[in-house]
Amino acid sequence: RAYEAFVDFGWQSDPNQILGVDLGFRIGVWTDFDTLNNDSLRLLGKGLVKYHVTPAVTLKAGVLYVDRLKVKLIPAGGILWEPNPQMRFDIYFPEPKISTYFTTLGNYEIWTYLAGEYGGGSWTIERVSGMSDQIDINDIRVIAGIEWARPDMIRQGRRIGFIEAGYVFERELLYRNTPASNLDLGETLMVRAGIGY
Repeated sequence: RAYEAFVDFGWQSDPNQILGVDLGFRIGVWTDFDTLNNDSLRLLGKGLVKYHVTPAVTLKAGVLYVDRLKVKLIPAGGILWEPNPQMRFDIYFPEPKISTYFTTLGNYEIWTYLAGEYGGGSWTIERVSGMSDQIDINDIRVIAGIEWARPDMIRQGRRIGFIEAGYVFERELLYRNTPASNLDLGETLMVRAGIGY
């Protein structure tokens, strides 16, 4: 079993300006807590430039720093199209998402979505032999879910909470110190939920 504990920091420029940026930074520990070393502490980030072509269409491009064994940087880009206030088509690599408004509950809007993502992560672990190692799990995910937030947050692509389920495929397990042990894993299902503030 591996765990992660991290803190996210993010900043977006004024969404009403024609040209803007979206910056993110994550610092944390990714480990099984039997092996805790310099590789357990990881820094991740993203930097995107956004260009509002029209009030309903935004182009975005940049990079994600994922700090994995095989992949360090991922180019990111795409188009966000909001044809009306109750529909969002975020056709964006590596995290495409189509969202639609479902209902309002109190001060929160509830939306449903279909999404994809380049999933997995990287953790330090202790092998059965007692040797310390670092692993990557890389995969592709197709997800359906619900999310909720205040209307202003939803318009910025942010959320307070979510519940989702998905299909995970193209899974691989990579080892830093013993690449001969790398494995191709079978498909699986996932369930995930989260809250924020």
